[in-house]
Formats: sequence, C-alpha cells, structure tokens
Amino acid sequence: MENMTLKYYQKDSYSEYDCNEPLLEHAVLSATSQLRERGPENARLNVHTQTMSLRNGGHVRWAFDLAGWRPSLADLLLATSCIQPEEKLTLQRFVFRDDFNASLIGRLMMRRFVQLATDLAYDEIKFERDSKGKPFLKNEGVAVDFNVSHQGRYAVLAGMATKRLEATTTTTTTTSPTPKIGVDVMKIEYGGGKPLDEFFRLMTRNFSDDEWRYIRGRDDASAQLEAFMRNWCLKESYVKNVGVGITVDLRKISFRIQTEVLARDRVVCDTTLRVNSEPMGNWRFEESLIDRDHCVAVSLENVPAEQDLSGNCFEVIDFRTLVEHHRPLLAIDENYCEGGYSWTAQQSDFDQQFIIDLGDVRNITRIETQGRPHSNEYLTEYSISYGFNGLDYIDYREPGGRSAWTPVENTYFHFLTIDMGERKMVRKIATAGRVTTSECVTEYIVQYSDDGELWKSVTDSSGEEQLFKGNRDGDSVRMNSFEVPIIAQWVRINPTRWQNRISLRAELYGCRYESESIYFNGTGLVRYDLLRDPIAATRESIRFRFKTAHPNGVLLYSRGTQGDYFALQIKDNRMVLNVDLGAKIMTSLSVGSLLDDNIWHDVVISRNRRDIIFSVDRVIVQRRIKGEFDKLNLNREFYIGGVPNLQEGLVIQHNFTGCIENLHFNATNFIREMKDAFYDGEHLRYKMTHVTYNCPEPPINPVTFLTRGSHAKLKGYYSSKQFNVSFAFRTYEEKGLMLHHDFLQGSVQVFLEEGKVKVRLKEDNFEHNPGTILDNYEEQFNDGNWHHMMLTIKKNSLVLSIDDRPMETTKLIDITTGTLYYIGGGKTKDGFVGCMRSFAIDGNYRIPTDWKEEEYCCKGEILFDACHMVDRCNPNPCKHSGICKQNSMEFTCDCAGTGYAGAVCHTPMNALSCQAFKNVHDVKQRQRIEIDVDGSGPLAPFPVTCEFYSDGRVVTVLSHSSEHTTRVDGFAEPGSFEQNIIYEADLPQIEALLNRSTECWQTLTYACRSSRLFNSPSDPENFRPYAWWVSRHNQPMDYWAGALPGSRKCQCGVVGDCIDPTKWCNCDANSLDWQEDGGDIREKEYLPVRGLRFGDTGTPVDEKLGRYTLGPLRCSGDSLFNNEVTFRIADATIDLPPFDMGHSGDIYFEFKTTIENAVLLHARGPTDFIRLDIVGGTKLLFEYQAGTGTQKVYVEMSNKLNDDRWHSVSVERNRKEARLVVDGSTKAEVREPPGPVRALHLNSTLTIGARLDYRDGYVGCIRALLLNGEPVDLRSYAERGLYGVSAGCVGRCESSPCLNNGTCTERYDGFTCDCRWSSFKGPICADEIGVNMRSSSMIKYDFQGAFRSTLSERIRVGFTTTNPKGFLIGLFSNITQEYLTLMVSNSGHLKVVFDFGFERQELIYPVKHFGLGQYHDVRFSRKNSGSTVVLSVDNYEPQEYHFDIKGSADAQFNNVEYMYIGKNESMKDGFVGCISRVEFDDIYPLKFLFQENPPPNVRSLGTPLTEDFCGVEPVTHPPIEIETRPPPLIDEDKLRDAYGPDTAILGSVLAIILLLIILMAILIGRYMNRHKGEYLTQEDKGAEAALDPDEAVVQSTTGHQVTKRKEFFI
Repeated sequence: MENMTLKYYQKDSYSEYDCNEPLLEHAVLSATSQLRERGPENARLNVHTQTMSLRNGGHVRWAFDLAGWRPSLADLLLATSCIQPEEKLTLQRFVFRDDFNASLIGRLMMRRFVQLATDLAYDEIKFERDSKGKPFLKNEGVAVDFNVSHQGRYAVLAGMATKRLEATTTTTTTTSPTPKIGVDVMKIEYGGGKPLDEFFRLMTRNFSDDEWRYIRGRDDASAQLEAFMRNWCLKESYVKNVGVGITVDLRKISFRIQTEVLARDRVVCDTTLRVNSEPMGNWRFEESLIDRDHCVAVSLENVPAEQDLSGNCFEVIDFRTLVEHHRPLLAIDENYCEGGYSWTAQQSDFDQQFIIDLGDVRNITRIETQGRPHSNEYLTEYSISYGFNGLDYIDYREPGGRSAWTPVENTYFHFLTIDMGERKMVRKIATAGRVTTSECVTEYIVQYSDDGELWKSVTDSSGEEQLFKGNRDGDSVRMNSFEVPIIAQWVRINPTRWQNRISLRAELYGCRYESESIYFNGTGLVRYDLLRDPIAATRESIRFRFKTAHPNGVLLYSRGTQGDYFALQIKDNRMVLNVDLGAKIMTSLSVGSLLDDNIWHDVVISRNRRDIIFSVDRVIVQRRIKGEFDKLNLNREFYIGGVPNLQEGLVIQHNFTGCIENLHFNATNFIREMKDAFYDGEHLRYKMTHVTYNCPEPPINPVTFLTRGSHAKLKGYYSSKQFNVSFAFRTYEEKGLMLHHDFLQGSVQVFLEEGKVKVRLKEDNFEHNPGTILDNYEEQFNDGNWHHMMLTIKKNSLVLSIDDRPMETTKLIDITTGTLYYIGGGKTKDGFVGCMRSFAIDGNYRIPTDWKEEEYCCKGEILFDACHMVDRCNPNPCKHSGICKQNSMEFTCDCAGTGYAGAVCHTPMNALSCQAFKNVHDVKQRQRIEIDVDGSGPLAPFPVTCEFYSDGRVVTVLSHSSEHTTRVDGFAEPGSFEQNIIYEADLPQIEALLNRSTECWQTLTYACRSSRLFNSPSDPENFRPYAWWVSRHNQPMDYWAGALPGSRKCQCGVVGDCIDPTKWCNCDANSLDWQEDGGDIREKEYLPVRGLRFGDTGTPVDEKLGRYTLGPLRCSGDSLFNNEVTFRIADATIDLPPFDMGHSGDIYFEFKTTIENAVLLHARGPTDFIRLDIVGGTKLLFEYQAGTGTQKVYVEMSNKLNDDRWHSVSVERNRKEARLVVDGSTKAEVREPPGPVRALHLNSTLTIGARLDYRDGYVGCIRALLLNGEPVDLRSYAERGLYGVSAGCVGRCESSPCLNNGTCTERYDGFTCDCRWSSFKGPICADEIGVNMRSSSMIKYDFQGAFRSTLSERIRVGFTTTNPKGFLIGLFSNITQEYLTLMVSNSGHLKVVFDFGFERQELIYPVKHFGLGQYHDVRFSRKNSGSTVVLSVDNYEPQEYHFDIKGSADAQFNNVEYMYIGKNESMKDGFVGCISRVEFDDIYPLKFLFQENPPPNVRSLGTPLTEDFCGVEPVTHPPIEIETRPPPLIDEDKLRDAYGPDTAILGSVLAIILLLIILMAILIGRYMNRHKGEYLTQEDKGAEAALDPDEAVVQSTTGHQVTKRKEFFI
C-alpha cells in the first residue's frame, strides 16, 4: 500500500476536458465585512502569471484560443500596428473575421517568438515568404525555425532556436544538418455530411495500408475518427516541415503510432515515420491534445536523439501576454478598421484635461480611447479622475494595484463568498495578498455549496477540514489544486491565518460542469450485459456522484461465475463496499455518514490488484483485499441502482432511491455511453427499469433547529377531542424538547432524555405537578439517523409510535386540544437541536417553506430546506478504537478498555516495555503487565510477563498457546504433524518487540524414541528432514535449536557430542532409548517460531514416539532506553528534521538533569511554535501557538524534576486539548479555544536542548525520544561529533572528581563538590586543613554529653615534623577510663596505645622513621567486632593486628568524651609540627575550628594557632576543555552575490587596519613595562628571617602560600 497515495484520483480523466478557465470574471463576490474601498470586488485576482520563455533546448509550444478571443477595436488597432505593412495588406484580403483573427495572431506569435529567441528589437525583425508561401526570417546570422498552423478554435506555433553543430577532426571540419520544425493542429470532428465510411473511402489514397489498418482497427466510429485526424495531423506537420504541401503522394508517407491515447498534459514522442518504406531515423514527432477536441503534432528533423521532448506541452497564451512587450512598427491607423474624429488640445502639456458630464451618477465599468484618424497623433498614457459636483475630483486607482478584500476585523469568522451563477467544476484556486504590502492570508479553508446556505468544507483524506497554504507576501501568487474537483455554484474562502491583517485576492480555475445523471425511484435499476465483454482486470477506477434522501440502497453490483463479486451499497447512511476476487473471502470497507441528506456526495474507488482505496467526500480508507487472487472477473450482469433479487455480498435488500451523476468506469462516462447506445441502436446491452434521465428534487423540505431556543409554533384544530402529531427527526443530542402542546386542561410533551424518547402527560395546569412520564422504548434515538415519530391521543388511549413500532398506553385520559403546537422547543431552555421533516398536525401536512414569519423563531437560528448536521464522529476522531459520542457542539471519546487515555484516546496508559515499567514502579521478581511497544502509535498493548533479576537484567516473556510438553505419535510422513503457534500478541506487535530488544531467544526441545529428526548427515541438495520449525516469515528452517542457520544440524552436531558420532542429531541415531535434541534459537530475524512440523513417529501401536516442548519468546534489553545522549554545554542542540504536528501529534521522552530552568525542545513555523520548558526545577511548561494566541499547559510536581533522576514526559496536542503527562501519572490538560481547530504549522527544525537561537539551554541527559510513536535515533546524532553532545548518559561526576570522601553534585556542564563529610576543603575537597602546632598548644574537642561508643571507629590524621616524638591525637573517656592515643615515639616510630576495657594494647609501626620532616597520612580503624585493628600509613600495605578477646570482655570503646590534638591536658610539651586531615568517624575538628563561626565545643588552648596546609600542594584536575560552537556553514557563492566584490575589498582593508592597531597596542604595552619583572616564591609571610625550613614552618603566620613578588631591575 505504500505506493498508493492520494494521487489515485485519475487526474487524466478530469483533465480530458480543457478545464482550466478563470471563473471569477462573471461571478458575484460578497463578504462578511469589508474596509472602505477594500470590498469583495477587489478580491478578483486579475493578474496574468504567464511568463513567456524558451524551454530546454530552445523550444516553445504556444496555442492561442481564437474562439475565446473577442478583441476590442483597441486590441485590433494595436495588433495591426505591430506587423509589417505588407502583412497588413494581406490581412485585408480575408472575407471572414475568424480567418483575419487567425492570420493576425499567427503573425504576432511569430514576431514574439523571434524576439524572445534572438533578443532582436521588434522593428529589426523582418519576415518574408518563400516560393511556397512558408514564412521565414530574413535577418542574417539568426538561427531560429518556427511553424504556425490554425484550425478549429486554436492557432498554434512551434518554434526552436537552432544552431549548426560543428564536429572538428584533425583533418576536416563537418557541419551537422540544421534542425527544422513543422506543426499542425486538427479539430477532432467530422461534419462532411456523408457517412464516415464513405468519407474514409474517398480519403483512401492519402494513407498507407498500415495506417488504414490502424484507423479501422479502432473499436467504434469516434475512435476511428480520432485515429484518422491524428494521422492526418502528423502528415500535415511533416509536409509543412519539408515545404512540399499535400500535393505529394501521401501514401508513401506512413506513420506507426505506438501510444494509443493522447493527453493534454503529456507529450507522446514514440511515433515513427517511414517514407517509401524506408525508416526516417532523423525525424522525431511530438503529439498531444490541446483540449479534448483538438490534437496537435510537431515534426522535428535533425534534432539530437538525446534531447528530451517529453515536456513540450502546448501552453495556451492570451492576447495580453502575446502583446506584452510588442513595440508598434507603424502608427495606429484608425481607418484600417473603422474611422472617426478626435478632440485635440490647444497645447500639449500636463495641464490638459478632457471632462465628460454624464448628466447623473453612473457606474463606469470600462473606457476605450483612440487617436486622431489619418494621423500620427494619439495618447500613449493618461490618468483618470472622477467626481460628483464638477469641482472636486478623486484620482482613480486601478483595482489590483494596492487593493484587495480586507474585512474590518482580523478574526476567524470572515468569509469571501463567490457565486459563479451556475454549477462549475473548480480544479484550482489561486490567491494573493495586497500588492506591494505584506498583508496576506497564509492559510485558509475552502467551502462549497449548491444553494448558498448549506456549506461543506473541502476535507483531507482523514476527513478533517483541509488547510490550504496561502501566501508569504502581498505580491506573489500561490496556486492550490483540488485532488477531487469541487462541483458547486457557491465557493467561499475562510481565512484561518494571516500576516499583518487579512487581505485577499483570489481566482478559481475550472470550467462549466457537464452533468449526465439518472434518477432511480427505489424500484428501478439499470442492467448492463457483460456476457459479450466480460471484465477481467487487475486494476480499475470508478467514480461518480450521488444524492439521496434514503439511508439504504444498492448502488452498484456485479458478479462472475468464479465467485468474484463487487457490491457497493448504502447501509444506515454509510457507504459499504464488499469485494471478493474469487477467494471466497469477503473484504468489506465502510466510509461516510449522513449520506441521506439529499446533497451531492463524491465517490471514488481505485483498485490496483489487491490494494484498494475507497473514498467518499475525500475521506479515504485503504485496505488490502483478502485472498491470493489479483483479478476481478465479472461476466454476468452489471447492475446500477439496484438488483432484481438478493445477491451474495449484499447486506441490504433495498434498491437505491435518488440520483447518480457522471458515473465513470475508468475514463468512460457510463451514462453518456448508455445514452449514445440508445441513439445508435446499441441499446440491447442495456435494460432500464423505472429510470429517468433527470434528477428531480424530492418533496422533503427538512428544517434544522440550530439552537435550543429555536422552534416552530404551528396551529391545529382547536377544542378537538383527538390529538395527532407526527414528524421525522434526527439528532445527536441526548436531551431536548421535541413537541409541546397545552390542552385546555393539562399538557403533553415529547422529549429526549439520555437519548431515549419519552412522553410527559399532565392532566392539570398546576405548574409544580410533574405529570406522568411514559418511557416505552429501551433504545436510544440520538444516533444521527432519521426516525419517524407519531403521537396519537384520544379518550383513555395514548399511542406513541417510533419507526412504525407503536406502544399504546391505556389510562383515564380526556383531552381537549388547544391552539398552538410547539415543535422543537419554545417552552423550555432545553429545546431540540437537530433536523426535522414531514410535519403533520391533525392529519394536515405543514410544509416548512409555507411557514409564516410569526410561526417560527428565530431568524438565523432555524435553517429551511436543509438538514445542516455535522457528523463529528466520521471518520472516527477517537484513536485506538475509542468509542466516539457527539452532540451538536463537540465529540467526546470513551477510552474504556482501550489502554489509552486523553480526549481522543491517544495517550498510552501502559509502559513501553518491562524496562520502562521498572523505571517508574517498584517491582517484584515476576510481574504480569501489558506493554505498548510503540506508545501512541497504531499497535495495541499486549500482555507479557516481566522478570526482574538482582543483577539488573530485565527479561520480557511473551507466552503462547502451546508451552506445555506435547506428545507426537502416529505421524509417519515428514512434517505430517502440524502445530501452529498462537501468541498473545499479533505479528506486528511481536516484530516491534524484537526490533527494540537487544537479544531474544526461544527454547525448543524434542525428546525422541526411535523417531528421527533431520535424517542426518545430508548435503544441501539432499536435505530431507522429518521435522522442522517455521520461522517468522513462514519459512521452513534448516537447523534445530542450539545450532547455526544453514547447518542442517542439532546442537550436538555443532559441538560434536552426539551419541552417534556419524549423525548430526541425537534423535537421528534412531535409538530405542529416549534421546533429546534442543537448545535456544537466538537469531532474532527468524523469531518467533510460528509453527512446528514433525514426522517419523510411526503408528500409535509401534515404539516410535516423540515429545516436544516450545518455550515462550524471551527478550532482554530495550534499545529505546539505550538511545540516550548527554547535553554537556548549555547552548548545545540536536536539530531534528521539521516535525509538523498538524492537528494531532505527540512527543515522548525521558530526561535527567540538575538544571532548574531550561528549554527542552523548541520548533516554530511562520506564526506557530511549540516549546517545552523546565521552570524552577519543579514545573514542566508546554507552550504552543496555532494561529493566534499562546496556549499553556503545565504540571507542577511536589518533588524536584532536577534531582538527577530519570523522569518521563509526554506532550500531546490534538483537536480537543493539549495534554502534558509527567512520570506516567501527573497530568494536566488545556482545552482548545472556541472556533475552528487549526493545525500546528511548524517548518523549522525540531531543536532539542535549547531554543532555536541556542538560548536558555538544557544540560543533562535525554533518552527514549518518540515522535508520534516513532523512535528517533538521538545517539546517531551525538556520534557524528555534534558540538556539546555526547553519546550515552555520562555526567561530570562519572569520573569521581571529588576526592577525600567529597560528594559530587552533578551539573553536566560542570560539577560541585560537597566537602561536608571530609576533612578537606576546596573545589574538589583536596585542600588541606591543617595547623602548625607549638609545644605549648593543643586543640580540645568536647563531645558535650553526646558521648560516643564504637566497635569500628575510623580515625585519620596527617602530620609532618622533625621532632622524633610527639602526641598526635587522643580520645578519652573519664567515665570508663578508656582511651586511644596516636603518637610519634621517642625513637621516631608511630605508636598506637589504647585500652578499650579488655586490656591495654600498644602497637608500634616500625617501618619508617616519622621525624624526618616528611608528610605522613595515618589511618586507624577496627573490624571483626573490634578484635582486628587495621593501620594504614601513606601508601604502604595496611597492617592488621588481631587480638584475642575473651568472651567476658568487651572490645567496645565506650563513652568517648574528649578528643585532643597536639597534647592532652596532663602533658607539658606537645607536638611540634603540622597536623592536618584529622577525622574521627564523621567529626572533623580542624575544619570546625577554622570555619567562620566555630562551634564552642572545639577550641585551641595555649599558643594561638593559625590554619596551614602543611606544605602539601592540593591535587588538581586538568581543566574542563572549553568548547566553542562551530561557526555556521556559509554558502560563499550566496555571500558573494549578496555583498559583491566591493564589500570583500572593503572587508580586507578593515582587517588590515585592525591588525595594525593591535600591533601598535602590543608595542606600547611592552614599552611601558620594560623595567618591571615578577617571580614566584614559596616563602611564608613572617618567615623571611628563618634559619632553616623547619623554623620557617614554625615562624610562619600564613602557612605555605604561593605569593607573587615584584621587583624592578636595570
């Protein structure tokens, strides 16, 4: 079906008529409103868009419509002044005006062509004629050839610019022959008076035998005449080319025609010529139609064979185009056509005026001027003014200058209405804006009507109003074509979008509509006999129009003896087509609704083999016909309008009542052919029963109640004891009052409630009495079909009848009728909205067109003689099989049971996959869910089992109907046991799952006893297996599960461990013991297993037996969620192709970020846009504009969206609302504003990651992007090396840039480190926090009651010293007397002393001497419930010390109260050196001490201390590489064209000047700083006088800091 598009409408059949005339010249234009001097009459697009130019190869093909040219006197005088004097004399010899006009136009075309081809001035062009009268160009050195012809209504010219082709060799130079051209046009008609056969007999000597065989071989007289004229046209073009005339023996000139049919818009170039039986290879011919009645032929001699002539269609030109650039050669001679006098001013200056007093105000439509006869005096230019009092004048401006139709307000509710006076076929529409301004209509809707009241919109293939693209400026002309022509009298244009303001000029193109119609009265039919000419076709096209007031009827039917049939019928207001191509399987298609509205409907059916397209009123359904046959074989009767008895394929029994118009089978108009057959005596093939050649209007007279307040007040019999009212109604409303009547005592009402018809009967006039409600019908009647209601009331009886099903109620009733009967409302606010007809009150029909003005209310709210209802549910706007419900204002969708939500059932409610389910839910090990693999796409959700493993793997399990082990016995022949596998998903759903999964497999095993599997070994030619499995594409596979494709083996045959080494499968050993072959099938392209075939299992009584087990389809991985990218720079983007959302579209993706405000995506059109933003880190905002006015929908979350976790977002915009769903549950909607719903027109790229101008950019990750359910491969864009975009989701924290237990906070374009849980500080937690300790200083940390007890403490301290002893850190408890101390012993070793209650321990770390001024990093920790101490020093291997703790002992360090650094309160001398990195679990005393406001529980005692970094340079990372956006690609040719060479020279000069200025600045700066230098020093401030480095550390006031020193030198 992919090859079948909307172009199926058989354009050639529409263009067989010359149907391309402007239609607005005599049309009446009106509009809803207008500005002054910019009314609807200014909307006529009187612009000629023809441009005359040479085609490829220097060719022109012009045709001039002589019959349509009615020249004015000024036209004739202008034309005759533009030809040579001798030509004027020749023209005077013509007796008839038509011959004069034809010859004149031919001369003008010759002169125009030469001027175009040679650039010669008009007065330089000289024509002469040769001895045979053929015109030629006298000018020397000009290489052109041309030929003219005229017949019928056309004059034609074929011309080409010629050039001698010189071929040069080493010795000679040769010149190829000059190309020559000839042309002839023929009108395809015969009016000779003799029978056609007699005429052919007289013309026998002019055609060869081959040509006569071709002519007489046509089927009918009209085809023979067409073949005759076509051959004659070819001969004329040939003899005119060679210049010999038709006096030669034409039988020796023989043409062979290859292509049977000519067309207007296609050139046939395959006709060949033989002269004297010799092929003329240097001749080529062009053939085409100008219109259906005129063929034209062009002969070309010596034209290169490689030159393409297929585009040389004849262009119909008009007089204005022809004389557009003519320069008069002679003074205009008024007497040439007719004489007269003239007014001559006394002076020739700009102040002269000629004033005409018309006596009273007149409407002036045109003006003609002439000069003075017999002289050279005439006006070449003038202006016109007009006035009303002879004093004040207004300058006249030509319409089409700066004018157009412009309404007062720019709203969607304005129309330009065109009344063409009669029905026309409209094929194209051209629009333009207001000239020389930017005011124009950029988009519009086209509607049409047969009565000017009931309007239908031109729709697209989905049944939605088609939005035609308009203009971009006020000057250009935009043309749109209608795939199916509009056939109507009224057309109106509704602007939906505009630029600056609504300003419109328009033109319609088409022709007068020729109607051939037949009327069927419900009992008639037409029977066409197919016995003589049966149909056996692989393709056909049927199109026609019909109108009816009945909801059921057979339109077309035929069948064949092989079981084929074709049945087209109307059933319940819908068109149903049933087709069977002989496979005994019916294919049914249905389209359309409300078809009984008695207005014309267009039907098109196009079939190409088994692909069929079915369209009613441009709404299309496409289907593939079931079965395996391609031909439709029909050899019985073909019925139109009905059948004599019920036939196969028909679902109704009623014959059609109504009109059928212009019924075309392929290119044949059946009704016209049937008429001609009766005239020609061929009527025996046709049988017409109760059929007439007209289309009468049925006396229906429906009324449409447009509002709930509209109603009719009709009078009936007063004071009658019987009540009888009947009418027919149709509606989509669930409620509404249809009838109300007040008796003299009481009242009766008939009303709709929840779609049911009910009656309320009141027996008194008390207002608060609800009365008795009768509810006799269970069904609902608001289905849009016509229903007939009759209510009869008499004494003690009430009968309500609907659709001829009466329900009688018997009770005590005694009524006396009043005067007025309210129909449709009038007594309540909830009146009836819909259509009614066939009104009868007390037996009297009340025809609505006879109602007086006081009998209905209100004007503008009630529509007569038309049922104006819109079926908003056809085609069904609800997606995914949602149920559509409607009323007069809107439709609603019931999405229950579909798996989708939203206003049109478009938003999926199920996860995309098991992986997607896991991303947003807490999961168990196995869960049964439904997944929707394409989201909002056409595939429905299906059930799977998800398996979630501890290692993160997710497996999707798709079950089938045969997973249990199955016994195979009694099937001896190969493959005689068949088992087809039915899965819980359809094949398209399974294929989508396979394509998305990383890997899939299916386990298949076969246990056998004396039952062979593959009959191995074998070679490819002799592979005859007993069993096989069937792949996805129904292909028998040549390997068993666990083996390789094409191997013809089982798994044991590949591995080489079969029980019989000579076999390739265990089962092939044919052993009486049970064997087994099996494994996994992992080739995704062949999965799933569609079927299994087994054999060699003998009979039920022998020992041969088999058992097979086929597991479910299992898949893992989801490529959708691997399709992720990282935006690492805020202005980086991925620019996707334009995503034009139209009326409905959706976007789904997942994102992960830490940014608070950013644009996620952005796209725009000329006026529309869409944009999705993160706002404040908690809100997602979707903004869009369709037409005018920005719509917003947002979701605000309770949790953060910038929490660096994955979040899903779904954005949908449809005809009813815009919808935003975040994380699958939180959602928001905004309804579309009132008025027509406009499509979102977006033509820019869909930019992901920022605005289109790269502002407000996003940083973070995005994955799983779906556009209308289709995945977008973002990763492939990133892998191209896009600026700022990486494949995968990789943040800056992935490389663990934060050191020393710092916590990295992701920003994607950078990172920050939180050093809260580290003893370090700085941007990456690598800057030391230390202190230079003196002997008299210490630091004390008081736990202040928050005592700690620990079995696995973590202690860290870094230090440097030259003193071989000192106290580093100690932890003490006065409560338990437990302690821990780390120190440097007197011998310079590291010593740890602790007592945790079980016994005092002392550890010595003897590997190093710690008093040599080097920096050391020491870590102390415990494990194994405190029994093992781990001591780590610098980068040495950690040392472990194990202690045997007795059962009664406790290794816990209890109630730690104090921490000391440097010394404790009992020590006199403390540590001398630098200490840093002090940690005790999550306590960092040095960091606390030196922070801006230190806590009171940590303080230094003794000599004041300052922060230092202990001489340890901080670790640094290489700086993040700075990326810059690459410059945009510049088209140098366009740039050169835009700015020219002068601009390039100027730019070069400015660049040189700028370089000189920079050079001078560098020299001046160097001079100013020539005596100043600088260097770096590592010295500490305050330590300048220190004797050695250690003393410098002690004396330092700032710690080790790098400072920059400056000094001046000479």
